[in-house]
Amino acid sequence: MDYLRKTGTKSKKKGVLIIGAIMVVSTFFALFNLDSALPKISKDTVYIDHVKRGDMLRTVSGTGSLVAIDNRFVPTISKARVESILAQPGTLVEPDTLLMKLSNPMLSQQYDESKSRFLLAEAQLKALKEKNQNELYSYQSIVASYKMKHEIASLQMDSEKKLIENNIVSILSYKKTKLEEALYREQLDIEMKRLERLPAVHRSEVVAKEAELALLTRQVSLQKELVDALNVRAGIEGIVQEVMVEEGQGVAQGQILALVTKQNQLKAQLKVVESQAREVIIGQTVKLTTGNASFEGQVIRIDPSVINGTVTVDVALNGDLPKALRPNLRINGSIEIERIISALYIEKPIKVDALGLTKLYKVDENGVASLSSVELGRASSSFIEVIRGLNEGEQIVLSDTTSWPNSPKIQLN
Repeated sequence: MDYLRKTGTKSKKKGVLIIGAIMVVSTFFALFNLDSALPKISKDTVYIDHVKRGDMLRTVSGTGSLVAIDNRFVPTISKARVESILAQPGTLVEPDTLLMKLSNPMLSQQYDESKSRFLLAEAQLKALKEKNQNELYSYQSIVASYKMKHEIASLQMDSEKKLIENNIVSILSYKKTKLEEALYREQLDIEMKRLERLPAVHRSEVVAKEAELALLTRQVSLQKELVDALNVRAGIEGIVQEVMVEEGQGVAQGQILALVTKQNQLKAQLKVVESQAREVIIGQTVKLTTGNASFEGQVIRIDPSVINGTVTVDVALNGDLPKALRPNLRINGSIEIERIISALYIEKPIKVDALGLTKLYKVDENGVASLSSVELGRASSSFIEVIRGLNEGEQIVLSDTTSWPNSPKIQLN
């Protein structure tokens, strides 16, 4: 009887174990079948990253080019024809470097004619001064002659006046001498007045001729400038940016021939999307890159107008700059807007905006991506702040999921 009870007890325990094993296996297969039913996507096609905590630098990105601050558009001063081009775009130049040669035969002829008129007027002025000097000597001689004649007549008149009393000289002779003295005195007075006025007359004649010579001097100088301008020079130290004409081409007065820029005086011009440009202010630091070179700058101007959905931002370049920089070089810029201390953040997912709730796939240790509600905050060009819904270290899908199956869970293989 005791033997039978023992056997029954063992049978019951064995049955419980078997039932438990069956339940475990059933649960496993149920879970396996559930996971097997999830949509599957290759993990190699998905970009996954971790949620991070730290200081997040908010930036606004823009692309653009380097622009010369000091540009010189080289014009032609007169109508001409391009004979030869001596400096092509990219050539380093000094202020007196010859860029091209122009020709205008009429200008050369006018220059020669103006020089001839100038030389003639110069000779005439010299001759006038010599004539005036001779005329002055002549008048001085005339005055001296009349002065002597008057003195002789005066002495003779005084002498004859005494001789009349002794009847040695007739009254008629005395009166004649007296008339001669009066005549010489009057003539002397007239010639002295002429001599006194003569320097003023001479000065007016010389001034008039000098004014004529000054006018001709300016004409010669202008004609020389026009002729010299046929040899077109850079005017500043820099680099030839563009040549706008060809050899043999006729050019009009004032037409731009070339553009020369100062290579070491550059600024950056970035195109920033209008919605992001609202946070850009003057004085913000800008990180600039071009090729393998990187350097810094500072926002100095924000264009108030919007063109094709972008705003132009001017950036002054700071510090030692790479020697390879030149105008029109393409650049990328990152404008530092704000630094958020100890922020929870992620890389910016594709097609996800800031400030609001969104759905992101969170990946667990089994490779299952589960759709989760996440509230995002402030964003930069590359990162976005997490307000709630994610924890530091969790993995999330950052690539575009709009083409994924409409399922809250995805198995990543």
